[in-house]
Amino acid sequence: MIKEIGNTTDLYFDRISQVKSPKWSEGRAVIVGDAAYCATPIAGKGTDLAMSGAYILAGEISTANSYQEAFEAYENKIRPYVEKCQKLPPGIPKLVIQNPS
Repeated sequence: MIKEIGNTTDLYFDRISQVKSPKWSEGRAVIVGDAAYCATPIAGKGTDLAMSGAYILAGEISTANSYQEAFEAYENKIRPYVEKCQKLPPGIPKLVIQNPS
């Protein structure tokens, strides 16, 4: 397979990376899902986090007195879960990304 990679012209590789945003809102804008708390494709938590985040944000917007209050409550409620999900299991990414040598 590695030998054939050199023979193709339409193969694309990119690195797997994780960005941890210190803040998920600014002014009247707020982010959810992978834009806010991507746990990388290795973690397998993208849909779970996106749905949970959207649900919590909607709940906070519906009950808060202001969007600022809602955004702060949303982040305070979901950030501990996000940080737990962003921690990769032991041996990852080495187990998933192996050097072919």
